[in-house]
Order: sequence, then structure tokens, then C-alpha cells
Amino acid sequence: MAVLDPNEIMFRAFEPKVQNRFIMYVDAIPSFMIKNVTAPSFTDEEVKLDHMNTYRKIRGKRNWENMDMTLYDPITPSGAQAVMDWARLSYESVTGRDGYADFYINNSSANTDVGKWEHVAWTYSGTNLKVYVNGEFIGSFYHEYSNGPANTSNISNAKLMTKYIGYNSSATIHGEIDEVRFWNDKRTASEIADNMFIELNGDEAGLVAYYKMTNGTGTTLTDNSSNSYNGTLKNMNNNDWVTSYAPIGNLNNDYRNSIKAIWAKTSTSQYSLSSNGLFFKIDAALTEQNFVVFGNNNLSSSSASDLPAGVVKRSKRIWHLYESGTVETNVIFDISDVTGNNPTVGASSNYKLLYRSGTSGDFSVAATANGVSGDNITFSTVNLNDGYYCIGVTQNNGL
Repeated sequence: MAVLDPNEIMFRAFEPKVQNRFIMYVDAIPSFMIKNVTAPSFTDEEVKLDHMNTYRKIRGKRNWENMDMTLYDPITPSGAQAVMDWARLSYESVTGRDGYADFYINNSSANTDVGKWEHVAWTYSGTNLKVYVNGEFIGSFYHEYSNGPANTSNISNAKLMTKYIGYNSSATIHGEIDEVRFWNDKRTASEIADNMFIELNGDEAGLVAYYKMTNGTGTTLTDNSSNSYNGTLKNMNNNDWVTSYAPIGNLNNDYRNSIKAIWAKTSTSQYSLSSNGLFFKIDAALTEQNFVVFGNNNLSSSSASDLPAGVVKRSKRIWHLYESGTVETNVIFDISDVTGNNPTVGASSNYKLLYRSGTSGDFSVAATANGVSGDNITFSTVNLNDGYYCIGVTQNNGL
């Protein structure tokens, strides 16, 4: 191990020089494998020098104390590592390989799990590359050109028609890929989150190419946008096509507000993200084949239509659920968020989970609530189905 003073080393252009910082080099450990490290502490020895009738002290040898270091699992790459493997395929000539390596060092907040689907998105504005994993911003890389891009021909080579998905001469993604989209604008964080769990229609503004990867056979990859940028699959035959369980749902267009999902990446220790007042909590981890994508119609208040016997009112807000496999979960409604009201919350038994298979017709009772905490109404261990859900009540003031 060696420690270098920042005043004695050369920094790359994109690596800012910071005062009072040490650069640590650890033999045999690549920088991107280091997840975190504790700040080192030192003890200084003293050297006494005779000086006339007294002596003076000067600082002598500096000793390192113990320092803790945590490494990523060498089999499972960091999220930033996997993301930059992807991003480098299209913009290596722009960011450079050094930028790719530096991203490992500076952005290590997300881990990828082998055998679980991850949603990866990156945006590029000409100077700034931002990377998102599962909708979460994990870091960015800034590259400033003082006299414009160093090689404009390389930038033109980064255009869609000349690039590869999943492979180039120096990087390969070992895994399954699904639902690849290219846009001609810099997507915002909310736009990424809004679309990451749903199939697109193919005519969305700014969509340049869209690969659902549903061909199933052959070596042609169909572009499902209106631009017909079909691809050619290399080193692949019919046996390489597999069934995808990426958490992608085909939701009704009227129910595409605040789209969320629970899938193999969902933690059992936390609630799912809320879709305007509806969220889930699973008690057991989901396998790859089992997931639910859900969104809502974004209506407020309550309604007295399409009710089953015994229910006097329901929320106007209805959620469309797209399910793969079998999912059992706790269903929680924040009724103040759902209705926009401040209702008088009654006993849990007054609240019913309502379900119907289509967009019209009467609802049926799927479950009775068994928990109330503030404005949150809980229905435990519900087996979900494809279809439409809302919350109903057997008393007039409960919603």
C-alpha cells in the first residue's frame, strides 16, 4: 500500500484536485472493487535534537493505525460497474475509458443482484452523463471540452445505427436484456420512473427506437417504434431466445399514473413505493417469475356506483394491476391520499378491498381489512389478480 500526497501527483482532466486529500493505492485490489473504507488514523513518533542547553522536538516517523475496508463481492459487480459497462457501449468515444473507470470509484451506491432484473437508464446532455438504476439516480460523470469535442467522427459513431446492444469489442453484458428504448431527448428522473415498468405504445414523443425483444426466433430484432430501426442479432440462434420475466406490465392507458411495481428486487423489510395512496408489503421475497405492476386513474373523492351488496361507497381512484405468476402481499391504502378527504376512520372491518376483472361492471369484495393505523387501512395476505382494485366502506363517513 502506498499513500501519495495530492501535490505530488498528476490529476487527469476530469479529476478535480482537492486540498488535504490523499490518494490511496492498494496493490492487487481494483479501485472499483472498494465499496467503502474508513478514514485512516495516524500516530507520530518524535525525534529529539540537542539544541544548545535544551532540545527541540520534530515529527518523526508516521505510523498507520488499523483501517477497515469493505469490498464488493467479486462475483457480483457494483451497480455503477454494471451500468457503465452498458453506457460505455454507446459513448465510450465521448466519455473515454478513464471516465468509465473513474465512475467506478466515485459512484458505488447501488449493487446488482445476480438472477434479478435491474432497470438501467442513462442520459447524456453533451457534457453530463447521468445514470439511474431501478429509477434511482446513482451518479453522474461530467466531461468538459474546452474547444468542442475532441473527435467529432467518434461522436457520429455513437449514433444508434452503428452501435451494439449488449456487446462491443471490449465489453460484453453476460445476462438477459429486455425492453431497450432509445430517446432523442435527455430524459428526466420522473420520465424514467414513469415508464420503467410499462410497455410503450411505440409512438411516444422523442422515442427513436424501441426493442420489445418479443421476436422469439430468428436473428432480426424488430424495432417496435414507428422508425423501423431493426437490428441484426449476432452469435445467436433460436435456442438463445428465453422467456423474460422483467417486471413490465401492459397497463390500460387510462391507468398509467404513478406506475409502481413489486418484483424480486422488492425488500420484505419495507413498503413498496406508493401509487397515489396504494402500496404493498410482502412478507416473503418474490421469485423472478412473480411480480405486479400497478398504476391508477388519478381520480379523487368517492363514488356510490358499481358497488357490491353491503358496501355504500368506494374510492373513485381505481388501480389497474398487471400480475405475473402468483403474488401474495399485504395491501395498504392511505385513504386521505386516495380520496383527498379527511375521513373519520372507523373499524377495520368496515373497509373492503374491491375487485373487478374489467373496466366496467360491479365490483366484488376481495378481502376485509384487518388493520387500521391512522389513515392507513391494511388488508393482510391478499392473493392478487390481474384486474382493477379500489377500496370500499360499509359506513358513509369512512371515506
